[in-house]
Amino acid sequence: MPSKILAIDDSLTLRKFIANSLAKNASDYVVITAKDGAEGLSLAKGELPELILLDYILPDFKGDEVCARLLSDPATADTPVVLMSSNSAQIKKAESEYRNIRKSIAKPFTPELLSATVKYVLRERAAKADGEGSGANGTPAAAAIAPSAPEAGGAAERTVFSGSTAYFSLSDALRGVEDEALTGVLQLDIKPSPVLAYVRQGHIALVTTRDAKAYLANTSFVFDDAQAAMLETLMPLQGENGAPLFHLLGARGLIDQAIVPEICFEHSIRLFSRVWTGGQITFAFRSLPELPDFVTANAGPPLAMDEWSIETLRFVGEEALTAHAWGDFTGIPVYTRRGYERIQHIPLNDDEIAFVSQVNGTNTLAEIVELLGIPIEAGQQILFSMLALEIFDYWPAAALRGQV
Repeated sequence: MPSKILAIDDSLTLRKFIANSLAKNASDYVVITAKDGAEGLSLAKGELPELILLDYILPDFKGDEVCARLLSDPATADTPVVLMSSNSAQIKKAESEYRNIRKSIAKPFTPELLSATVKYVLRERAAKADGEGSGANGTPAAAAIAPSAPEAGGAAERTVFSGSTAYFSLSDALRGVEDEALTGVLQLDIKPSPVLAYVRQGHIALVTTRDAKAYLANTSFVFDDAQAAMLETLMPLQGENGAPLFHLLGARGLIDQAIVPEICFEHSIRLFSRVWTGGQITFAFRSLPELPDFVTANAGPPLAMDEWSIETLRFVGEEALTAHAWGDFTGIPVYTRRGYERIQHIPLNDDEIAFVSQVNGTNTLAEIVELLGIPIEAGQQILFSMLALEIFDYWPAAALRGQV
């Protein structure tokens, strides 16, 4: 029977991250979530979870207050708690005062560390219940495999979340940034170099990389002789902090400053489009007290995150799609649970509108492109976009027609 895990955190992004990370072991865990201490205490008593993952700073209570209330109720007094915090001093103080805190985990943490911590505490709980929780020296038998947590970061600039697309989709990560109106930088580790997406109040303002050659790949901008002569000099400067070459050229009077934001926006779209076909990637969002000057000077329009995503997905090239082909074209696109609702708010172009109008749960990809009279590559590109946005799933035809 799966273990019930209660995650209490005011961050929607982190709650999703925890649920998605533990979903990899869906047969082992059932994850329920709460956004504050009051809701968490109610669920703890009503659901009686085997383990509680508890954020230290909540809108209504601090983590130690929640622990005290859990201990005061016989129904929850023995429920083990894993305390989550970016402040190591808070963790140490609470651990010394409340016996129900069995382990702590410093933010940010990886899916692997989360999984190892949960397994460790549940194993310790089971051993205690069986009367086998201690070795000869009184140390829990499972302690040899206890995970270690990274050092906590500073308060002004901190990592809000990190993860991998193996556990947490890129689309989910972007919507989480938007939902919480975060400001900072989302680093996406793709080859040949990480992509840096600077965000202001939940909207992507500018995308860049410290690799100037990768930044200029497939550029449509035509450099004149004076601009081209400066590129070799300026490329190392972009390598220092990611300031785009066009910003650096504009600062030296080699490009009209008035058009630099427009050029940077186009290159932000082009650069981010490569992330969608980057395979399994790791990412981390770091909050910043203020954005770099080159970001504020060249920030693009504040697009909704789904609108930003569809804009960047339209730049995914045919070669990249071929590398991510999903087999033959007899599969059937179907809406995800929330896909039909979400697509109503995404500004689609005419081709995309025509394509989604033919998605009815029975038409295959091949049938849709034939009905519309468009090349299979065009249909494949639209389908790829809808899959990346988690608007559609794509099922083998036999599965939906009851043949398997």
